[in-house]
Amino acid sequence: LFITDSLLELGTTQIMLGDFNGSPGRELHDLILEKNWADAQNEAGLGNTGTCCVFDLRDPASEFSDNIIDYLFVRGVTKVLGADITLDTWQVTDAGDTVFAADHRLITGAFEAQY
Repeated sequence: LFITDSLLELGTTQIMLGDFNGSPGRELHDLILEKNWADAQNEAGLGNTGTCCVFDLRDPASEFSDNIIDYLFVRGVTKVLGADITLDTWQVTDAGDTVFAADHRLITGAFEAQY
């Protein structure tokens, strides 16, 4: 987070996303928020929609848990216009297998920035 602090001085818009393996309110999440990052999922009003995990990608009975460990953080944006959680439905492969695309859901977002 040190490197991105110096970039903020340049007035840049920054996006940081990924699997942080920490729930809201945990130390890493709080540290990121203290560095003036916004949690886009929270800002967009998605609340506590889990992003992880489905444990058997090929089992039709598998469901995603309510764990939130994947995030889309932003800094230097004027407004979070929206966010969505995708990749949470079954996909059919060319071979006809039914699988989840990934064991984590994907967070997407739209932002407004002023340059």
